[in-house]
Amino acid sequence: MKDTEQTGNVKPAYRILALPTDADGQAWVTLVKCGSVLEADFLRSRLESEGIAVFVPDENLMAAAGWALNEFGYVRVQVAGHDYEKARELLVASGDAVAQ
Repeated sequence: MKDTEQTGNVKPAYRILALPTDADGQAWVTLVKCGSVLEADFLRSRLESEGIAVFVPDENLMAAAGWALNEFGYVRVQVAGHDYEKARELLVASGDAVAQ
């Protein structure tokens, strides 16, 4: 999902979060934060099609609190720590995201 400016330039919709320094012991690390469950599902589909396991921990919360859709501000998309670099490279190469 990309935003098109009036100039016709396409800019990445997501900003890849830096890998935490303590990520070695974590099963899941946050790759990006999306504005909605729909956006998170889009990214999940892209990543899973490349063999990357994805977890969206805020999915059920957002479904249960649909009346407060943006109350929390974001929906996290997480990947296994060992898949972080592969997922990051995939989204940056496709132009869907920029790395911090």
